[in-house]
Amino acid sequence: MVQSLHVNVTPVTVATAADRKHLYFNIIRGDNGDNNITLTVEGGGVNATVIQPNIAATNGIVHIIDRVLGVPYTTVREKLATDPMLNNTNFLGQQGGFNNELGDMSKRFTYFVPRDYAWKKAEIHFPSAHKKLFMKEYSYHVSQILERHLVVADRAYTMLDLKRIANGNGSIALPTVRDHLKLRIKESDKMCEPCQMGRNDPQVEHYNQVNNTT
Repeated sequence: MVQSLHVNVTPVTVATAADRKHLYFNIIRGDNGDNNITLTVEGGGVNATVIQPNIAATNGIVHIIDRVLGVPYTTVREKLATDPMLNNTNFLGQQGGFNNELGDMSKRFTYFVPRDYAWKKAEIHFPSAHKKLFMKEYSYHVSQILERHLVVADRAYTMLDLKRIANGNGSIALPTVRDHLKLRIKESDKMCEPCQMGRNDPQVEHYNQVNNTT
C-alpha cells in the first residue's frame, strides 16, 4: 500500500450558519513520529487546507484557507486524489485504471465513494477478501466492485435531486456501470441523506458522495 493509506485522520463535523449545511474537518497527523498536523475543511463538495489558523479578531477567530468552499474546481478523479478520507478507494481505483475515466469532463458522474472507515470495517468482517482486494492481481475484481458505486448519466445527482425523484416510500433505483444501486432516502432536521443502500456490499455502508458538478 502507499504511505498515504497509513496517515491518521480524525474527522469532525460542524454545523454552519446555512440551513442543513455542514463543514467537515479532517485533522491529519503524520505517522512518522513528528508533531506536524494539517487541518483540511470540506464544504459544498470542495476540500480546502487551512494555511493560516487562529487569527484573532475583536469578535471571533479567522482561519485562512486556500480554496473557496462550494465552488467546484476539481474533477471526480482529482477529488479522490486529494481527499484524505478517500485514500483507500483512490488507491484501489488507480491499480486497475478505474480512476482514469473519472477525469472525463464530457460525462457526469455520481459516485458513492467508500471512505477509509468503510474499508477498515470491511477488513474486520472480511479480512481475507479485504487483503486480496488490495493486491494488484485482483484489480479486475476491484473495478467490478467500484462500478457498482458509480452512476454515469447526462447529469449528476445531489442528495436533494435523489429525494425529489424518489417514489412514495422514499426509495430509488439508480443504474450504475454494473447493475443497479437501490437507495432509500431519509430526511432529518440536519440533512437529506440515504439511510440504506442496496446489494449489501460491506464497502457501501459508509461513504461520501462525490459529484462532478462543473
